Amino acid sequence: MKGVSAKRVAALCGAAVTVAILTGCSSTGDSTTCADYLAADTSEQQSILMDLLREHDLKTLDPGNLVGITDNVTAFCANSGNGTASLNGAVDWDSSTW
Repeated sequence: MKGVSAKRVAALCGAAVTVAILTGCSSTGDSTTCADYLAADTSEQQSILMDLLREHDLKTLDPGNLVGITDNVTAFCANSGNGTASLNGAVDWDSSTW
């Protein structure tokens, strides 16, 4: 996790625990577009990311997964051409590392 601060990992873990406690399966990450994701508030965004991790059988409270998916989705959705693209395309799910 090169360049990732301990504060950032702690904040993401705290948000993930809160979201995991407060939400169930509210949003399917596979059908969510970048436009949907960017329009969502922070809590909804975290829920969407957790759903994506679950759909791919990844640990939702793993700091590496949280940072990896957040960074990948943020970078993917920063490209204005990806507004209608599914968030599933933001991550190389076959890769063994983020």
